[in-house]
Amino acid sequence: MKKLILIILTISLFSCENNTFKEYHTFSDILWHKSDVINFNFDINNPGKYNLYLPLRYTQGCPYKSILVNIKLISPSGKQTKINKEIKIIDNNNEYIGEGAGDIWDVEDLAAKDFKFDEKGTYKAEISQNTTEETLAFIMEVGLRIKPVKGEK
Repeated sequence: MKKLILIILTISLFSCENNTFKEYHTFSDILWHKSDVINFNFDINNPGKYNLYLPLRYTQGCPYKSILVNIKLISPSGKQTKINKEIKIIDNNNEYIGEGAGDIWDVEDLAAKDFKFDEKGTYKAEISQNTTEETLAFIMEVGLRIKPVKGEK
């Protein structure tokens, strides 16, 4: 009986997240090259306002205070929207930002608040780094999380 309650509680916690889309790309060599364009395809079944988040996983030793990231969203009809975002990694006290576990750190940045998806269908997101460095070391993963704004259907 205790196992059943634990399973139900776990499912309830994860179902409360209510993401429309959540996916990650792993850099197997822990290097994000300027030429690496990360592609995600996702469906919007209910046009409306959504928040877009950029989760980033990096390792201890990451020397960058922030990383510049470009996001290009392509609608089902081909309309393109570009979002430029700076993901902060180290604060003004030279401390890592985010949640740390051992040598691994996770930070999630709100890339676009109340972003309006006007069309129903499959969208494409292209994410690339836009720093002066040709290669960013210590970067393990980058992702995209899309969550509907409360009150939107």
